[in-house]
Amino acid sequence: MSPSPAHAGIEDMAVRLQQAVQTRDAMRPPSAVQPGLTLDDAYAIQETWVARQVAVGLRPVGYKLGLHSEASQRALGTDRPIYGVLFADSALASGASLRLDQLIAPRVEVELAFVLGEALDSSCTREQALAAIAHAAPALEIIDNRVLAQDPQSGARRNARDLVAENSAASHHLVSQHRFDPRAVDMAAIEVTFTTSDGHSEGGRFDKVFGSPEMALVELARELGRRGKSLEPGDLVLCGSVIAAFALRPGMTLTADYGSLGQVELHTA
Repeated sequence: MSPSPAHAGIEDMAVRLQQAVQTRDAMRPPSAVQPGLTLDDAYAIQETWVARQVAVGLRPVGYKLGLHSEASQRALGTDRPIYGVLFADSALASGASLRLDQLIAPRVEVELAFVLGEALDSSCTREQALAAIAHAAPALEIIDNRVLAQDPQSGARRNARDLVAENSAASHHLVSQHRFDPRAVDMAAIEVTFTTSDGHSEGGRFDKVFGSPEMALVELARELGRRGKSLEPGDLVLCGSVIAAFALRPGMTLTADYGSLGQVELHTA
């Protein structure tokens, strides 16, 4: 039996995404290639691509959140945050060096990582989410868009559905070995200073992330529940960034300093 047109389109987009990753040549936005693409379609593309990675031996370890502010959601034509899947082979140790020639347009984001000790479903509350965290840690996420910002044929801009289809631009992640108990601190008040070896410096505070970063788990559990999924013990979750994504260049050292909670560092080559 031949696949349905919708199924065939999803498979085609997953193949194009894999080609973009392998060739480091960004693809046209799926919403431009397939007018009428819905958010559910975009997640179906993501899930199909993820299944292809699992089939060749890669292991999912959790999720990343994107578009955690109303302004970023409006700018990309949605009313909710989005998520992508993290893989074990994309983890880097703090202090590691990342070769940028393996990526398309890499940028870094400054986040908190949560490792869950208990499952969470779509009905979870803030209090339940906080109680479910086994530990938290400083983290960096490297994002890399495999979808062009603007379609060369139609001029259409990349939107939230395109981001979802490309696994929300997830590329690499670094989680500090400095762990802390999220119940022992006011997570909304956590501050971080991000610096680079070429003189850039900026600060962020985690009340920018859903008011308090543990709310990322509530939002993620809700979005996963829409697709019949839930958060499980052992899942790693990146809550979302407190700075605008910062473009990477070779030869940089980047440090995110969370004060008494630790720091995380990345070198680029």
